Amino acid sequence: MTTPVRRWASVMLIPALGLLASCGIPTTGVVQSGVPASGLVPTIRVYYVTGDVLYGVSRRTAAPPDIGSAIQVLLKGPTPGEQSAGLMSLLPSVASSPPTALFPSEAPTLDQSAAAETTKWVQVTSHRDRVDIRLTVAMGSKTDLAAAQLICTALAAERVGAPGTRPLPVTVTAAEGREIRSSDTACPD
Repeated sequence: MTTPVRRWASVMLIPALGLLASCGIPTTGVVQSGVPASGLVPTIRVYYVTGDVLYGVSRRTAAPPDIGSAIQVLLKGPTPGEQSAGLMSLLPSVASSPPTALFPSEAPTLDQSAAAETTKWVQVTSHRDRVDIRLTVAMGSKTDLAAAQLICTALAAERVGAPGTRPLPVTVTAAEGREIRSSDTACPD
């Protein structure tokens, strides 16, 4: 018959043997095994055209995007793989030579509440209550679809930059002066 003291001693023997067995294990220090976890990589959606239809593709970004940086990504154009799949942009690429402008590019007038970014062909001005985008070149018969590329990309950037809020209205002013509004544009998911 075992006494309570013997039972207690046999139960304590197992952890004690574990401690003694680990005494001979040398320490290894810090082992490098790659880059640290960094969380989610921000992505934005930019819109290109296939036929006469908008098509959204995801792009990784280095930081949470704003509208101006999203438009810059859009103006880089589709990747070679996307081009071979039939996607194209109706907007001039930032890498191409400047087209002949219908109106000379002029920097927008800014007030304290606005931030602007200007490229050769597209001027983006963000206000507290709206976003204005101006095309400085004529897009011809494809103006509405080119404007839809800009509007949908801007709205997608707003959703990523300020999740849970209602996107600001976006207006694209074509080089010939016609305005295309986000309220009149259907953006595919």
